[in-house]
Amino acid sequence: MLVVRAVHTFIAEHGDELEFQAGEQIEILEKDDAFGDGWWRVSL
Repeated sequence: MLVVRAVHTFIAEHGDELEFQAGEQIEILEKDDAFGDGWWRVSL
């Protein structure tokens, strides 16, 4: 399991995005590198 800490706050613009604050821990569930678009599946 990989856990990271947010450096910046992210304000969700769409229903499939996760909003988080700077300093929050984020658990990385899946890195979808197949499309090369940089999106990950995560949990707070």
